[in-house]
Amino acid sequence: MGGYSASFIFGFIWSVIKSSDFWAMTIRMTTPLLFAALGSCIAAKSGIFNMSIDGLINSTAFISVICDGFVRKWVIGGRKKADVGEEVYNAIRNRANTAGWIAGIVGAMVFGILLELLFAYFVIDLKANASLTGIGANLLITGLAPFLSLVITGNRANTNTWYDLGYVPVVNIPVIKDIPILSTLLSGHYILTYICVACVFIVNALLFKTAMGLRIRAVGENPNAAESVGIDVRKVQYQASLLCGLFGSMGGTFMSLCYVGFWVRNISAGRGFIGLAASTLGQANPIATTIYAYVFGWFDALGINMRALSLFPSQFLSMLPYFATLVGLILYSISLQNKIKKAKAMQ
Repeated sequence: MGGYSASFIFGFIWSVIKSSDFWAMTIRMTTPLLFAALGSCIAAKSGIFNMSIDGLINSTAFISVICDGFVRKWVIGGRKKADVGEEVYNAIRNRANTAGWIAGIVGAMVFGILLELLFAYFVIDLKANASLTGIGANLLITGLAPFLSLVITGNRANTNTWYDLGYVPVVNIPVIKDIPILSTLLSGHYILTYICVACVFIVNALLFKTAMGLRIRAVGENPNAAESVGIDVRKVQYQASLLCGLFGSMGGTFMSLCYVGFWVRNISAGRGFIGLAASTLGQANPIATTIYAYVFGWFDALGINMRALSLFPSQFLSMLPYFATLVGLILYSISLQNKIKKAKAMQ
């Protein structure tokens, strides 16, 4: 045990878990994979198993940084502090920062939508296998993003030296920011984190409270029956793919502009697949999916905090969220098989 007693280790874990900083970290770690999970929910409800979601995060993370950087440089326009004075330069820099991260979010959304519409074209119109198409998209982006980074920034591994970085702003909630514990837990997160929480309820309302959601669920459950009552199956699946790209792209934006601060090769680190697993375990129900996403985020945060002990190899601790995902999928598969056996026994 590396010189640590079992009681010390469990005591350390408990001290970590009961800390409000740990739960705030869990919220941050969950945000990108929850965005991916929500996009996967919509696609799954329409009958599309979208394995391209991890590539979507990788690509939109890159696009958001590129859009951010170009807009930031354009607003600053080569002006220097010595030329315009410190006060004017700081004002220009603040405008550049704001314009940059907004352009990064919008650019990522547009690219994410186009990417998922292209994926939908292969799956819906060309009748390609969704899993193979998703894997192909992931592999293409894995190689294409470093190449484009080399062409644009001169560095194929990351963009951290390309431009002077400005982060997406954090939101300090009035009143709550002054309350101990709650200030750490609920306030001071990036604006995309609050948007992500709002999106859970938006997606849930969309799927279960609107006519569009009813059509999406009808197409996913029985496309032939949906078509027989006048629903355009192709159109609905394209709409679902568009929404999947919209929500998934925000996960990529969060990874580069908030979590890491720049684009780095394979920045998603499999979070898209974890989001897809959360959607599968939650049976594409946004509320249940959110719970599973936060469970995986909890293990991710725990692994990071456990590195302070130097008890386990860092690779093992980095494996925790993926191991939790694997265990969850195994339990889900066992539960599903038991339900199938019971259904057959009742026939």
